[in-house]
Amino acid sequence: MFDAAGNVVGLSFWEQAEQVRLTYLPIGRYFLAVDEFAATPAPTPVAYTIEVQRTTGAGCTSAANCASEYRNQVYRGRCAAGSCIQINGDGEVAQGGACDSESDCAAGLSCPDFFFVADADTRETCAPACAEDSECGADQVCTTYYAENFCVPRCTTDDHCPTSLGDAPETPPWYRLSCDVPSGRCM
Repeated sequence: MFDAAGNVVGLSFWEQAEQVRLTYLPIGRYFLAVDEFAATPAPTPVAYTIEVQRTTGAGCTSAANCASEYRNQVYRGRCAAGSCIQINGDGEVAQGGACDSESDCAAGLSCPDFFFVADADTRETCAPACAEDSECGADQVCTTYYAENFCVPRCTTDDHCPTSLGDAPETPPWYRLSCDVPSGRCM
């Protein structure tokens, strides 16, 4: 699912039937792309059905509302006028400030920008690069699964850990690293 500017707002790859639940969307146009996802493409067209259900309700009141739905929705970290929108920090967000994309953070800082993680409103913060935990603040650990690692809040559940969109999960919707609760690390 895309917004009118072409930004991804939701994804579904591994579920049968595929589904995306989007919440607190700003008024506007949205687009759905459907693609065959198979090692060997079907030799004939594959029939499919698209269903859309719109429900109305109260708008968001905080970034926590924007983080509450994370199964297939991309985090948009700012609540404005009842809608969740991108933060657009323009490279000026300081260490510890909320982010939802790398471009939000000041020079030398990274945004985890993990897809589909619980509590993104408190976990997606601009953080410095690191090589070990001692370089991070209290209640933070250094990631160990990237070419360039950075500090992140300690995990307390598997849903705090990054997903891999390209790896098939044991159970849908996503393949996810596991949280080692005693260390607070995603493994």
